[in-house]
Amino acid sequence: MEALHPLPPRPTEHHIQGTTRMGPPGAGVVDDRLRCHDASNVLVLGAGVFPTCSPANPTLTLSALALRAARGLA
Repeated sequence: MEALHPLPPRPTEHHIQGTTRMGPPGAGVVDDRLRCHDASNVLVLGAGVFPTCSPANPTLTLSALALRAARGLA
């Protein structure tokens, strides 16, 4: 019986995340409402705010974070 080997990842299977990390000042770029610590009138939306890499497609989490950020604007 032939051993199963996973296929190498294709370029479309990667999610770039974590470049504008969410966390407290000094440990992150944005707070839990996605506002920049250094510029409170700037929101960062996208997977860059994830403190760690998601094991699954991040679309639903990103949608929830965007809605939460939008509610904070009112």
